[in-house]
Amino acid sequence: DKPRAVELSRPLADALVARYREHSTPGWHWFLPDMTYANAKLPEGLFRAYLTTGETSYLDIARESFDFLCSKAIRDGVLSLVGNHGWFQSGEEFPPLYDQQPIDAAAMVQAAIAAYDASNEADYLHIARLSLDWFFGRNLCNESLYDPETHGCFDALIQSGVNQNRGAESTICMLLAHLLIVQTLRHLQTEKALPPNAPEIEALRPKKS
Repeated sequence: DKPRAVELSRPLADALVARYREHSTPGWHWFLPDMTYANAKLPEGLFRAYLTTGETSYLDIARESFDFLCSKAIRDGVLSLVGNHGWFQSGEEFPPLYDQQPIDAAAMVQAAIAAYDASNEADYLHIARLSLDWFFGRNLCNESLYDPETHGCFDALIQSGVNQNRGAESTICMLLAHLLIVQTLRHLQTEKALPPNAPEIEALRPKKS
């Protein structure tokens, strides 16, 4: 029930807020002194805490941190996730380019949809779409991580293309990201009854190559 959800959410969200206030600086709007793995889950947690509790400080920090992440992970309209060759440390201008992992792209989709739910701003739906498109070739290597033969997902985007391993985690991440986009589009079309040319609908549609 709602009171129980609020009771459970507040201490977790407050812990995130405390970490953010401890580590953020004018040039580093983040919860930790570095960015590593599945980064978007942190602001997503605060977006969802705001949707549960209505506490505006959660929304403010969620937006500031997610917008900061996007400023570092989107280059010329293409998602370029934090690479695991050194990760991304406070004080550096940009993260390493490789290797980029499917769990991070899926987390970006999920956080962007949560950001839209919390703010009603269609720009976040554009971020969700370009994050999903990372799986299908809209990335630094112009290589699809989706394998049409097995319907699985390759494990990483690397400098030479894609890591040929296809683990369950990668495939599940791709499927969950795609399902969330489909569900959100259906919600906008049916429950919100938005017209086909609404900015929200246009934002989620596949982009023509």
